[in-house]
Amino acid sequence: MLRVTLLSFILIASLVDAFLTDIGIRSGMIIEANPFMSWLYHQSILAFFLFKVTLPLLLLFLIRPKISKLLKGLIYITSGLYVFALAMHFVWIVTAYKYF
Repeated sequence: MLRVTLLSFILIASLVDAFLTDIGIRSGMIIEANPFMSWLYHQSILAFFLFKVTLPLLLLFLIRPKISKLLKGLIYITSGLYVFALAMHFVWIVTAYKYF
């Protein structure tokens, strides 16, 4: 159950991150910090979104219910990184509206 909850969180966080990144890049407020994702975004925004959705979906469907402690730890780390990324989006959004 925890596996599905965390991986579902990663999927939703990835989608929110993709949308907010797209808005931030289009508005000129941010840049994509990940070089590969920046390249992909500039090649095709659709490919960027599909990539952001595909990886979490693969994890959700390919990872078995019983997972190793290492894999569980990596899922926790990934969740934490998405919390950090979403917090960074919150900061630029608040900063942007502060100046309007």
